[in-house]
Amino acid sequence: MMKTQFVSAGGMILSAPRTTAGWVTGQPATTQPNDSRGSSKLCRLIGPLLAAATVLQAAVVFGGPPAYTFKPISFLGDPVPGGGTFINDYEPSGINNRGQIAFTADLSAGGEGVFLGGGGAALRQVVRAGQVAPGTGGELFGPWEWQNLGFNDEGDAAIAFSLGLFTHWWAGFNGCYGGVWRYSHVTQQVTPVMVPGDPVPGSEGGIFMGIGYGVGMNNQGTIAFEGILSVGPETALTPGFDGEVESMTAGLFLAGKHGTIRAVVVPGGPAPNGDTWKSAFNPSINAAGDMSFGAWTVGAQAGEKRESVYVRKAATGEILTVALAGDLAPGGGEFLDCDQSKINDRGDVAFTGYLYPDGGTSGFYLYTGGTLVRVAGSGDVMPGGGHFVYGSGNVGLNNSGTVAFTAALDTGEEGVYAYSRGSLRLIAKTGTVIPGLGTVSGVAFTNNPLNDRGQAVFGCDLSDGRTVLLLATPTGAK
Repeated sequence: MMKTQFVSAGGMILSAPRTTAGWVTGQPATTQPNDSRGSSKLCRLIGPLLAAATVLQAAVVFGGPPAYTFKPISFLGDPVPGGGTFINDYEPSGINNRGQIAFTADLSAGGEGVFLGGGGAALRQVVRAGQVAPGTGGELFGPWEWQNLGFNDEGDAAIAFSLGLFTHWWAGFNGCYGGVWRYSHVTQQVTPVMVPGDPVPGSEGGIFMGIGYGVGMNNQGTIAFEGILSVGPETALTPGFDGEVESMTAGLFLAGKHGTIRAVVVPGGPAPNGDTWKSAFNPSINAAGDMSFGAWTVGAQAGEKRESVYVRKAATGEILTVALAGDLAPGGGEFLDCDQSKINDRGDVAFTGYLYPDGGTSGFYLYTGGTLVRVAGSGDVMPGGGHFVYGSGNVGLNNSGTVAFTAALDTGEEGVYAYSRGSLRLIAKTGTVIPGLGTVSGVAFTNNPLNDRGQAVFGCDLSDGRTVLLLATPTGAK
Protein backbone atom coordinates (compact mmCIF):
# COMPACT_ATOMS: atom_id res chain seq x y z
CA MET A 1 0.00 0.00 0.00
CA MET A 2 1.29 3.49 -0.86
CA LYS A 3 2.56 5.33 2.22
CA THR A 4 0.96 8.76 2.39
CA GLN A 5 2.01 11.69 4.56
CA PHE A 6 -0.19 14.74 5.06
CA VAL A 7 0.72 18.42 4.89
CA SER A 8 -1.17 21.53 3.96
CA ALA A 9 -0.11 23.67 1.02
CA GLY A 10 0.63 26.48 3.43
CA GLY A 11 0.74 26.70 7.18
CA MET A 12 1.19 30.44 7.81
CA ILE A 13 -1.54 32.84 8.90
CA LEU A 14 -2.91 34.41 5.73
CA SER A 15 -2.37 38.05 4.91
CA ALA A 16 -5.08 40.37 3.70
CA PRO A 17 -5.92 39.78 0.03
CA ARG A 18 -5.48 42.43 -2.62
CA THR A 19 -7.18 42.75 -5.98
CA THR A 20 -4.38 42.13 -8.45
CA ALA A 21 -2.97 38.89 -9.85
CA GLY A 22 -0.21 37.18 -7.93
CA TRP A 23 1.20 34.12 -6.19
CA VAL A 24 0.38 32.42 -2.94
CA THR A 25 3.62 31.31 -1.34
CA GLY A 26 4.79 29.93 1.99
CA GLN A 27 6.59 27.14 3.78
CA PRO A 28 4.81 23.79 4.20
CA ALA A 29 3.15 23.16 7.54
CA THR A 30 4.61 20.49 9.76
CA THR A 31 1.30 19.73 11.46
CA GLN A 32 -2.23 19.42 10.19
CA PRO A 33 -4.25 22.53 11.09
CA ASN A 34 -7.68 22.37 12.66
CA ASP A 35 -10.12 23.49 9.98
CA SER A 36 -13.46 24.92 11.09
CA ARG A 37 -14.64 26.30 7.77
CA GLY A 38 -18.28 26.36 6.78
CA SER A 39 -19.53 23.74 4.30
CA SER A 40 -22.16 25.64 2.31
CA LYS A 41 -21.78 25.71 -1.45
CA LEU A 42 -23.61 29.02 -1.68
CA CYS A 43 -21.35 32.03 -2.08
CA ARG A 44 -23.82 34.28 -0.26
CA LEU A 45 -23.92 32.04 2.80
CA ILE A 46 -20.25 31.23 3.28
CA GLY A 47 -19.04 34.79 3.84
CA PRO A 48 -20.31 35.07 7.44
CA LEU A 49 -18.92 31.61 8.22
CA LEU A 50 -15.47 32.65 7.05
CA ALA A 51 -15.38 35.56 9.46
CA ALA A 52 -15.41 33.11 12.36
CA ALA A 53 -13.18 30.49 10.76
CA THR A 54 -9.67 29.62 11.86
CA VAL A 55 -7.75 29.62 8.56
CA LEU A 56 -4.20 28.35 8.24
CA GLN A 57 -2.91 28.99 4.76
CA ALA A 58 0.05 30.44 2.88
CA ALA A 59 0.77 34.16 2.96
CA VAL A 60 -0.35 36.01 -0.16
CA VAL A 61 2.24 37.88 -2.22
CA PHE A 62 1.26 40.06 -5.20
CA GLY A 63 2.86 42.21 -7.85
CA GLY A 64 4.90 41.88 -11.02
CA PRO A 65 3.95 41.89 -14.69
CA PRO A 66 0.79 40.30 -16.12
CA ALA A 67 0.95 36.53 -15.59
CA TYR A 68 -0.72 35.33 -18.79
CA THR A 69 -1.50 36.32 -22.34
CA PHE A 70 -4.75 35.19 -23.92
CA LYS A 71 -5.80 34.04 -27.36
CA PRO A 72 -9.39 33.33 -28.47
CA ILE A 73 -9.94 29.93 -30.07
CA SER A 74 -13.66 30.23 -30.82
CA PHE A 75 -16.73 32.30 -29.94
CA LEU A 76 -20.28 31.09 -29.46
CA GLY A 77 -22.16 31.92 -32.64
CA ASP A 78 -19.17 31.08 -34.85
CA PRO A 79 -19.86 28.72 -37.75
CA VAL A 80 -19.18 25.06 -37.01
CA PRO A 81 -17.19 22.86 -39.38
CA GLY A 82 -19.88 20.58 -40.77
CA GLY A 83 -22.71 23.11 -40.46
CA GLY A 84 -24.53 25.22 -37.87
CA THR A 85 -23.07 27.36 -35.11
CA PHE A 86 -21.66 26.88 -31.62
CA ILE A 87 -24.22 27.49 -28.85
CA ASN A 88 -24.53 27.35 -25.02
CA ASP A 89 -20.97 26.60 -23.87
CA TYR A 90 -17.53 25.09 -24.50
CA GLU A 91 -16.19 22.01 -22.72
CA PRO A 92 -12.42 21.72 -23.27
CA SER A 93 -10.85 18.36 -22.40
CA GLY A 94 -7.26 18.44 -23.59
CA ILE A 95 -4.37 20.62 -24.72
CA ASN A 96 -1.22 18.91 -25.94
CA ASN A 97 2.35 20.18 -26.02
CA ARG A 98 1.89 21.44 -29.57
CA GLY A 99 -0.85 23.77 -28.35
CA GLN A 100 -3.60 21.76 -30.05
CA ILE A 101 -6.90 21.76 -28.16
CA ALA A 102 -9.60 19.08 -28.00
CA PHE A 103 -13.02 20.33 -26.94
CA THR A 104 -16.72 19.59 -27.01
CA ALA A 105 -19.45 22.12 -27.77
CA ASP A 106 -23.22 22.29 -28.18
CA LEU A 107 -24.43 22.77 -31.73
CA SER A 108 -27.32 24.75 -33.15
CA ALA A 109 -28.21 21.69 -35.24
CA GLY A 110 -28.75 19.71 -32.02
CA GLY A 111 -26.60 17.72 -29.63
CA GLU A 112 -22.85 18.03 -29.16
CA GLY A 113 -19.79 17.71 -31.34
CA VAL A 114 -16.08 17.11 -30.76
CA PHE A 115 -13.53 19.46 -32.34
CA LEU A 116 -9.80 20.11 -32.56
CA GLY A 117 -8.33 23.59 -32.76
CA GLY A 118 -5.31 25.71 -31.89
CA GLY A 119 -1.70 24.90 -32.67
CA GLY A 120 -1.88 27.14 -35.73
CA ALA A 121 -4.50 24.98 -37.46
CA ALA A 122 -8.09 25.70 -38.41
CA LEU A 123 -10.90 24.13 -36.40
CA ARG A 124 -11.56 20.53 -37.36
CA GLN A 125 -14.69 18.50 -36.61
CA VAL A 126 -14.04 14.99 -35.30
CA VAL A 127 -17.57 13.68 -34.64
CA ARG A 128 -21.00 15.14 -33.97
CA ALA A 129 -24.45 14.05 -32.87
CA GLY A 130 -26.50 12.47 -35.65
CA GLN A 131 -23.62 11.02 -37.67
CA VAL A 132 -23.41 7.28 -38.29
CA ALA A 133 -21.23 5.78 -35.56
CA PRO A 134 -18.54 3.44 -36.97
CA GLY A 135 -18.76 -0.16 -35.84
CA THR A 136 -22.42 -0.06 -34.81
CA GLY A 137 -24.11 -1.37 -37.95
CA GLY A 138 -25.70 1.98 -38.73
CA GLU A 139 -26.60 3.44 -35.34
CA LEU A 140 -26.27 7.20 -34.99
CA PHE A 141 -24.21 9.11 -32.49
CA GLY A 142 -26.54 10.34 -29.75
CA PRO A 143 -26.71 13.81 -28.21
CA TRP A 144 -23.70 13.71 -25.86
CA GLU A 145 -19.98 13.37 -25.70
CA TRP A 146 -19.46 11.83 -22.29
CA GLN A 147 -17.48 14.20 -20.03
CA ASN A 148 -13.76 13.85 -20.86
CA LEU A 149 -11.81 13.30 -24.08
CA GLY A 150 -8.44 11.56 -24.21
CA PHE A 151 -5.86 13.55 -26.20
CA ASN A 152 -2.13 13.09 -26.81
CA ASP A 153 0.84 14.96 -28.25
CA GLU A 154 0.43 13.29 -31.64
CA GLY A 155 -3.01 14.85 -32.00
CA ASP A 156 -4.86 11.53 -31.62
CA ALA A 157 -8.02 11.47 -29.52
CA ALA A 158 -10.17 9.01 -27.58
CA ILE A 159 -13.89 9.78 -27.49
CA ALA A 160 -16.71 8.42 -25.35
CA PHE A 161 -20.00 9.26 -27.08
CA SER A 162 -23.63 8.29 -26.59
CA LEU A 163 -25.67 6.39 -29.17
CA GLY A 164 -29.28 6.81 -30.25
CA LEU A 165 -31.65 9.75 -30.17
CA PHE A 166 -33.10 8.78 -26.78
CA THR A 167 -29.96 7.80 -24.95
CA HIS A 168 -30.53 6.64 -21.39
CA TRP A 169 -28.35 7.87 -18.55
CA TRP A 170 -27.62 5.35 -15.80
CA ALA A 171 -27.32 7.74 -12.87
CA GLY A 172 -25.95 5.15 -10.45
CA PHE A 173 -22.89 4.72 -12.68
CA ASN A 174 -22.66 8.14 -14.34
CA GLY A 175 -22.86 6.20 -17.59
CA CYS A 176 -24.94 5.99 -20.71
CA TYR A 177 -25.70 3.78 -23.71
CA GLY A 178 -22.71 4.53 -25.91
CA GLY A 179 -19.19 3.50 -26.86
CA VAL A 180 -15.56 4.54 -27.27
CA TRP A 181 -13.89 5.59 -30.53
CA ARG A 182 -10.35 6.47 -31.59
CA TYR A 183 -9.48 9.43 -33.82
CA SER A 184 -6.23 9.24 -35.80
CA HIS A 185 -4.46 12.45 -36.77
CA VAL A 186 -2.83 10.52 -39.64
CA THR A 187 -5.95 9.19 -41.35
CA GLN A 188 -8.33 11.77 -39.82
CA GLN A 189 -10.75 8.88 -39.38
CA VAL A 190 -12.73 7.65 -36.36
CA THR A 191 -12.68 3.91 -35.62
CA PRO A 192 -14.49 1.89 -32.93
CA VAL A 193 -12.75 0.75 -29.76
CA MET A 194 -15.80 -0.56 -27.88
CA VAL A 195 -19.50 -0.48 -28.73
CA PRO A 196 -22.49 -1.86 -26.80
CA GLY A 197 -22.82 -5.60 -27.22
CA ASP A 198 -19.08 -6.25 -27.47
CA PRO A 199 -17.92 -9.07 -25.17
CA VAL A 200 -16.26 -8.14 -21.88
CA PRO A 201 -12.72 -9.59 -21.85
CA GLY A 202 -12.28 -12.33 -19.27
CA SER A 203 -15.99 -12.65 -18.45
CA GLU A 204 -18.32 -15.57 -19.04
CA GLY A 205 -20.95 -14.15 -21.36
CA GLY A 206 -20.72 -10.58 -20.10
CA ILE A 207 -21.19 -7.71 -22.57
CA PHE A 208 -20.55 -3.99 -22.59
CA MET A 209 -23.77 -2.06 -22.03
CA GLY A 210 -22.29 1.40 -22.44
CA ILE A 211 -19.69 3.83 -21.21
CA GLY A 212 -19.02 5.83 -18.06
CA TYR A 213 -17.54 9.27 -17.52
CA GLY A 214 -14.32 9.92 -19.26
CA VAL A 215 -11.54 8.24 -21.17
CA GLY A 216 -7.78 8.65 -20.96
CA MET A 217 -5.13 8.35 -23.68
CA ASN A 218 -1.33 8.42 -23.49
CA ASN A 219 1.32 9.23 -26.10
CA GLN A 220 1.71 5.52 -26.90
CA GLY A 221 -1.93 5.49 -28.04
CA THR A 222 -3.24 3.31 -25.19
CA ILE A 223 -6.80 4.20 -24.21
CA ALA A 224 -8.19 3.73 -20.68
CA PHE A 225 -11.96 3.69 -20.37
CA GLU A 226 -14.80 2.90 -18.00
CA GLY A 227 -17.19 0.28 -19.32
CA ILE A 228 -20.73 -0.22 -18.02
CA LEU A 229 -21.17 -3.98 -17.84
CA SER A 230 -23.87 -6.62 -17.94
CA VAL A 231 -22.91 -9.81 -16.18
CA GLY A 232 -26.31 -11.50 -16.11
CA PRO A 233 -28.81 -12.80 -18.65
CA GLU A 234 -31.70 -10.60 -17.42
CA THR A 235 -30.06 -7.42 -18.75
CA ALA A 236 -31.55 -6.36 -22.08
CA LEU A 237 -29.46 -4.45 -24.62
CA THR A 238 -31.69 -1.61 -25.77
CA PRO A 239 -31.13 2.15 -25.91
CA GLY A 240 -33.96 2.71 -23.42
CA PHE A 241 -32.91 0.08 -20.89
CA ASP A 242 -33.26 1.46 -17.33
CA GLY A 243 -30.23 -0.37 -15.94
CA GLU A 244 -31.65 -0.81 -12.46
CA VAL A 245 -30.64 -4.45 -11.89
CA GLU A 246 -28.17 -6.05 -9.54
CA SER A 247 -26.09 -7.47 -12.38
CA MET A 248 -25.06 -4.08 -13.74
CA THR A 249 -21.73 -2.57 -12.73
CA ALA A 250 -18.65 -0.68 -14.03
CA GLY A 251 -15.03 -1.69 -14.63
CA LEU A 252 -11.88 -0.25 -16.18
CA PHE A 253 -10.25 -1.43 -19.40
CA LEU A 254 -7.21 -0.69 -21.54
CA ALA A 255 -7.34 -0.67 -25.34
CA GLY A 256 -4.02 -0.93 -27.17
CA LYS A 257 -3.24 1.05 -30.29
CA HIS A 258 -4.08 -1.96 -32.46
CA GLY A 259 -7.42 -2.68 -30.79
CA THR A 260 -6.82 -5.35 -28.15
CA ILE A 261 -8.89 -4.72 -25.01
CA ARG A 262 -8.04 -6.11 -21.60
CA ALA A 263 -9.68 -5.73 -18.20
CA VAL A 264 -7.56 -4.15 -15.46
CA VAL A 265 -9.99 -3.34 -12.62
CA VAL A 266 -13.08 -5.54 -12.56
CA PRO A 267 -16.01 -5.77 -10.14
CA GLY A 268 -15.51 -8.71 -7.79
CA GLY A 269 -11.74 -8.54 -8.18
CA PRO A 270 -9.33 -8.09 -5.26
CA ALA A 271 -8.90 -4.54 -3.94
CA PRO A 272 -6.32 -3.28 -1.40
CA ASN A 273 -6.60 -4.26 2.27
CA GLY A 274 -8.40 -7.52 1.47
CA ASP A 275 -11.43 -5.69 0.08
CA THR A 276 -13.30 -6.32 -3.21
CA TRP A 277 -14.01 -3.92 -6.08
CA LYS A 278 -17.66 -2.86 -6.46
CA SER A 279 -17.30 -0.42 -9.39
CA ALA A 280 -14.47 1.70 -10.83
CA PHE A 281 -14.57 5.07 -12.60
CA ASN A 282 -12.79 7.96 -14.32
CA PRO A 283 -9.45 6.54 -15.51
CA SER A 284 -6.40 8.65 -16.36
CA ILE A 285 -3.27 7.09 -17.91
CA ASN A 286 0.35 8.25 -18.16
CA ALA A 287 3.21 7.42 -20.55
CA ALA A 288 4.28 4.37 -18.54
CA GLY A 289 0.74 3.00 -18.62
CA ASP A 290 0.15 3.69 -14.93
CA MET A 291 -3.50 4.55 -14.33
CA SER A 292 -5.22 6.60 -11.65
CA PHE A 293 -8.90 5.99 -11.04
CA GLY A 294 -11.74 6.27 -8.56
CA ALA A 295 -13.53 3.23 -7.17
CA TRP A 296 -16.06 1.93 -4.70
CA THR A 297 -15.23 -1.20 -2.76
CA VAL A 298 -17.65 -3.64 -1.15
CA GLY A 299 -16.27 -2.94 2.32
CA ALA A 300 -16.32 0.84 1.92
CA GLN A 301 -19.89 0.81 0.64
CA ALA A 302 -20.98 -1.33 3.59
CA GLY A 303 -19.43 1.30 5.87
CA GLU A 304 -21.29 4.06 4.01
CA LYS A 305 -18.09 5.39 2.47
CA ARG A 306 -18.00 6.51 -1.15
CA GLU A 307 -15.38 6.85 -3.86
CA SER A 308 -11.63 6.60 -3.18
CA VAL A 309 -8.61 7.23 -5.47
CA TYR A 310 -6.07 4.58 -6.46
CA VAL A 311 -3.18 4.04 -8.88
CA ARG A 312 -2.57 0.85 -10.85
CA LYS A 313 1.11 0.34 -11.73
CA ALA A 314 1.46 -0.95 -15.29
CA ALA A 315 4.72 -2.83 -14.72
CA THR A 316 3.44 -4.98 -11.87
CA GLY A 317 -0.34 -4.63 -11.80
CA GLU A 318 -0.02 -3.48 -8.17
CA ILE A 319 -2.81 -1.24 -6.87
CA LEU A 320 -1.65 1.64 -4.65
CA THR A 321 -3.94 3.76 -2.49
CA VAL A 322 -3.79 7.54 -2.90
CA ALA A 323 -6.75 8.72 -0.79
CA LEU A 324 -9.54 6.79 0.92
CA ALA A 325 -13.05 7.98 1.68
CA GLY A 326 -13.04 8.30 5.47
CA ASP A 327 -9.38 9.39 5.68
CA LEU A 328 -8.42 12.69 7.29
CA ALA A 329 -7.81 15.30 4.60
CA PRO A 330 -4.74 17.57 4.67
CA GLY A 331 -5.83 21.04 5.77
CA GLY A 332 -8.68 19.64 7.87
CA GLY A 333 -11.82 17.57 7.53
CA GLU A 334 -12.50 14.01 6.47
CA PHE A 335 -12.92 12.76 2.91
CA LEU A 336 -16.47 11.80 1.99
CA ASP A 337 -15.69 11.34 -1.71
CA CYS A 338 -12.48 11.46 -3.78
CA ASP A 339 -13.14 11.96 -7.47
CA GLN A 340 -11.93 12.95 -10.96
CA SER A 341 -8.24 12.09 -10.61
CA LYS A 342 -5.46 12.85 -13.10
CA ILE A 343 -2.00 11.22 -13.21
CA ASN A 344 1.14 12.60 -14.85
CA ASP A 345 4.32 10.94 -16.11
CA ARG A 346 6.07 11.49 -12.73
CA GLY A 347 3.31 9.59 -10.96
CA ASP A 348 1.79 12.67 -9.32
CA VAL A 349 -1.99 12.40 -8.87
CA ALA A 350 -4.39 15.36 -8.56
CA PHE A 351 -8.03 14.93 -7.59
CA THR A 352 -11.09 16.59 -6.08
CA GLY A 353 -12.04 15.79 -2.50
CA TYR A 354 -15.47 16.33 -0.95
CA LEU A 355 -15.62 16.45 2.83
CA TYR A 356 -18.04 15.32 5.53
CA PRO A 357 -20.79 15.73 6.44
CA ASP A 358 -22.49 16.37 3.10
CA GLY A 359 -19.78 17.06 0.51
CA GLY A 360 -20.63 20.78 0.55
CA THR A 361 -17.06 21.53 1.64
CA SER A 362 -14.59 20.60 -1.07
CA GLY A 363 -11.03 21.06 -2.19
CA PHE A 364 -8.35 20.04 -4.67
CA TYR A 365 -5.48 17.79 -3.61
CA LEU A 366 -2.16 16.63 -5.06
CA TYR A 367 -0.29 13.43 -4.24
CA THR A 368 3.39 13.98 -5.00
CA GLY A 369 6.53 12.32 -3.69
CA GLY A 370 4.67 10.31 -1.06
CA THR A 371 2.90 13.39 0.32
CA LEU A 372 -0.74 14.41 -0.03
CA VAL A 373 -1.04 18.21 -0.27
CA ARG A 374 -4.08 20.44 -0.14
CA VAL A 375 -3.94 22.67 -3.22
CA ALA A 376 -6.97 24.84 -2.38
CA GLY A 377 -10.27 24.34 -0.62
CA SER A 378 -13.33 25.83 1.00
CA GLY A 379 -12.49 28.96 2.98
CA ASP A 380 -9.01 29.51 1.54
CA VAL A 381 -8.00 33.03 0.53
CA MET A 382 -7.40 33.19 -3.23
CA PRO A 383 -5.01 35.37 -5.26
CA GLY A 384 -6.88 38.28 -6.76
CA GLY A 385 -9.29 38.44 -3.81
CA GLY A 386 -12.08 36.43 -2.27
CA HIS A 387 -12.26 33.03 -0.59
CA PHE A 388 -12.73 29.62 -2.17
CA VAL A 389 -16.32 28.30 -1.88
CA TYR A 390 -16.38 25.30 -4.21
CA GLY A 391 -14.54 24.01 -7.27
CA SER A 392 -15.22 22.61 -10.71
CA GLY A 393 -14.58 18.95 -9.87
CA ASN A 394 -12.24 18.43 -12.83
CA VAL A 395 -8.59 19.32 -12.29
CA GLY A 396 -5.84 19.65 -14.88
CA LEU A 397 -2.35 18.28 -14.21
CA ASN A 398 0.82 18.52 -16.29
CA ASN A 399 4.14 16.67 -16.09
CA SER A 400 5.81 19.30 -13.91
CA GLY A 401 3.11 18.82 -11.27
CA THR A 402 1.18 22.03 -11.96
CA VAL A 403 -2.53 21.76 -11.13
CA ALA A 404 -5.23 23.87 -12.81
CA PHE A 405 -8.77 24.29 -11.50
CA THR A 406 -11.82 26.56 -11.45
CA ALA A 407 -13.34 27.93 -8.25
CA ALA A 408 -16.36 29.95 -7.15
CA LEU A 409 -15.61 32.67 -4.58
CA ASP A 410 -17.53 34.16 -1.68
CA THR A 411 -17.52 37.49 -3.56
CA GLY A 412 -19.83 35.98 -6.18
CA GLU A 413 -16.93 35.86 -8.63
CA GLU A 414 -15.35 32.87 -10.38
CA GLY A 415 -11.75 32.22 -11.30
CA VAL A 416 -9.28 29.85 -12.97
CA TYR A 417 -6.10 29.13 -11.01
CA ALA A 418 -2.81 27.24 -11.30
CA TYR A 419 -0.93 25.66 -8.37
CA SER A 420 2.77 24.78 -8.59
CA ARG A 421 5.29 23.77 -5.90
CA GLY A 422 3.41 25.34 -3.02
CA SER A 423 2.37 28.49 -4.88
CA LEU A 424 -1.05 29.43 -6.22
CA ARG A 425 -1.48 31.74 -9.18
CA LEU A 426 -4.49 33.44 -10.70
CA ILE A 427 -4.97 32.84 -14.43
CA ALA A 428 -8.19 34.83 -14.90
CA LYS A 429 -11.32 35.66 -12.92
CA THR A 430 -14.43 37.80 -12.99
CA GLY A 431 -13.21 41.31 -13.69
CA THR A 432 -9.98 40.34 -15.47
CA VAL A 433 -9.44 42.67 -18.43
CA ILE A 434 -8.18 40.85 -21.54
CA PRO A 435 -6.61 43.27 -24.01
CA GLY A 436 -8.44 43.32 -27.32
CA LEU A 437 -11.30 41.15 -26.03
CA GLY A 438 -12.93 42.76 -23.01
CA THR A 439 -13.66 42.00 -19.37
CA VAL A 440 -14.36 38.53 -17.98
CA SER A 441 -17.82 38.30 -16.36
CA GLY A 442 -17.70 34.57 -15.50
CA VAL A 443 -15.80 31.37 -16.20
CA ALA A 444 -17.14 27.95 -17.17
CA PHE A 445 -17.14 25.12 -14.62
CA THR A 446 -15.94 22.34 -16.90
CA ASN A 447 -12.58 20.61 -17.31
CA ASN A 448 -9.27 22.41 -16.78
CA PRO A 449 -6.76 20.99 -19.30
CA LEU A 450 -3.13 22.04 -18.98
CA ASN A 451 0.00 21.22 -20.99
CA ASP A 452 3.69 21.09 -20.07
CA ARG A 453 4.24 24.69 -21.19
CA GLY A 454 1.72 25.73 -18.53
CA GLN A 455 -0.85 26.69 -21.16
CA ALA A 456 -4.44 26.36 -19.98
CA VAL A 457 -7.71 26.43 -21.90
CA PHE A 458 -11.13 27.40 -20.56
CA GLY A 459 -14.43 28.96 -21.56
CA CYS A 460 -15.55 32.30 -20.19
CA ASP A 461 -18.26 34.92 -20.56
CA LEU A 462 -17.38 38.53 -21.39
CA SER A 463 -19.15 41.62 -20.12
CA ASP A 464 -20.36 42.45 -23.63
CA GLY A 465 -22.39 39.21 -23.70
CA ARG A 466 -20.02 37.08 -25.78
CA THR A 467 -18.74 33.66 -24.73
CA VAL A 468 -15.24 32.62 -25.80
CA LEU A 469 -12.97 29.61 -25.59
CA LEU A 470 -9.60 31.00 -24.45
CA LEU A 471 -6.02 29.78 -24.56
CA ALA A 472 -3.96 31.22 -21.68
CA THR A 473 -0.17 31.17 -22.04
CA PRO A 474 2.17 32.06 -19.13
CA THR A 475 4.40 35.04 -19.72
CA GLY A 476 7.78 33.76 -20.93
CA ALA A 477 6.55 30.27 -21.85
CA LYS A 478 8.54 28.70 -24.69
